[in-house]
Amino acid sequence: MRTTRLALLPALMLAVSVVCLAGDAAPALVGPQEFQTRLKAAGDQAVLLDVRTPAEYVAGHLTGALLLNVMDASFERRLEELPKGRVYFVYCRSGHRSRRAVKAMQAAGFRHVVELKGGILAWVSQHMPLCRPAVEVPK
Repeated sequence: MRTTRLALLPALMLAVSVVCLAGDAAPALVGPQEFQTRLKAAGDQAVLLDVRTPAEYVAGHLTGALLLNVMDASFERRLEELPKGRVYFVYCRSGHRSRRAVKAMQAAGFRHVVELKGGILAWVSQHMPLCRPAVEVPK
């Protein structure tokens, strides 16, 4: 009996951490280390959103990020296509556009949102990894 309870403990701890990290209606604003920790803890429920421009995305983005440009006219329509039950991790360059995106997400009914404080600039300042597509050098 004791062994069964101990075996269930890690699954229970993960479930509780995902619920706690996602928060309720108020989005969490966290630094790079905490952002990465929460992203990993959310596992399959996590959706990582880069709300910068396509050019910025190509220059370097967080691994696994989906591009959803907050400045694009289709942003709010594209938000409606996303499932609201997932945990969203949102970032931009410095934090201004992600704040705008998070406010739009709240207005659209997203309840589980984590925002990267200071954006990708803060991420890079902590020497955290970026995904940069390979660029062919002309011959």
